[in-house]
Order: sequence, then structure tokens, then C-alpha cells
Amino acid sequence: VKTQDPFELVTQNETPRYVWIEYEGSTDHIRIYLSSNDLKPAVPLIDDFVDLASQTGEQAFVGFAATTGAPSVHTATHRILDWEFTYTNLIDVTIDIKPGSTNNFINISTSKSFPVAILSSAEFDATQVIPSSISLAGASVKLMGKGSHKMCNEQDVNGDLLIDLVCSIIADEMIVEAGESMAVLEAETFNGDQIRGSDIVRIIL
Repeated sequence: VKTQDPFELVTQNETPRYVWIEYEGSTDHIRIYLSSNDLKPAVPLIDDFVDLASQTGEQAFVGFAATTGAPSVHTATHRILDWEFTYTNLIDVTIDIKPGSTNNFINISTSKSFPVAILSSAEFDATQVIPSSISLAGASVKLMGKGSHKMCNEQDVNGDLLIDLVCSIIADEMIVEAGESMAVLEAETFNGDQIRGSDIVRIIL
């Protein structure tokens, strides 16, 4: 997998680089994030689809490889300072930004918050999502008054007789560009499952 745009991956000093690699086996979706600090960026450096199972088979070994990409006369030392491999049950869910709206316009400069609904299904109970774990394009859920409770409520927003979770998202926390884009919501349930859903937004800065 190669990036479409140039990006300075190589440093000539010993500044560490932090990398997060996420892969969804059910959709073959791979996301790779790169940062100069330990804060995971909201937008991935690489966002693509790769069928790893067709490349590795049923079993595979996890390892590391690196190269300078320069002629053989140039050498470099690559050190893995720390790494972690985790497996989680990732659930794809349906979300609806600004339920009832057909255009999903969000004016970051004038809107303090806006609603997003996490929809329940026959296989998924949205009311089991932890409100404090919700992140939509880097933005968190608004606090209720001066307290510590997140502004969420349970209601059936799409008329399917299933109770959904509707939360108020802080608009100016979103890490997005002007225009139409896909906003990704990530969260965790009370039993430890990770969820992810997306919806189109039209951003006005």
C-alpha cells in the first residue's frame, strides 16, 4: 500500500515516529495513522482496502521490516522502541448525523453542537454504547450543564420500534475540512466491543 501524496516518513535524527495500524477483517478496510507524538491523529495517512487473507492464508506471523529506499551505499538503523498487538470485536453500525436532515450541513463557526444517532438493529443494541467513549471525527459528546454526564438520550429516531442512542456532538472539536466528507464515529460498548459507523457531512467553516 502506497500513499497518494508525498509525506515525510523518514527523519534524519532520532525523533520517534508513532504508528497505528487498524484492520477490519469483515470489510478488508485498513487504516494507517502516523504521528510525531503519542496522540493518534483523527485522519489516517493511508485509508484503503486490502484483502490480507488472500495474501497470508489462515495463519500469519507479525513482524517488522524497514528500508531507507536509498542506494545500498546509504545505511540507517531502525529500532522498534515498543509495540502492542490487540484484537477487538469491531462492530459496524449505522449512524445518522442530524436525524431528519437530508443535507447534514454543519457550520463549525456558528453551531455549538449537533445531534448524531447511533441506530439499533436486530443484532446491535445502541443503548449499550458508553457515551463518554464516543468520538465523531475527533469530536466528543457535549456535557450536560456543568456536570459530568454526557448529553445523550434514548429514543426511536427511525420508527423501527428499536431504541436508538442520540447524542449531542461538540461541533468545533471536529477535525474536518470544508466541503463534503465522510465523518467516522468510533465508540465502545459496556461489554468491551468496539463500534464504528460513518455518515456524510457538509462542513462550513
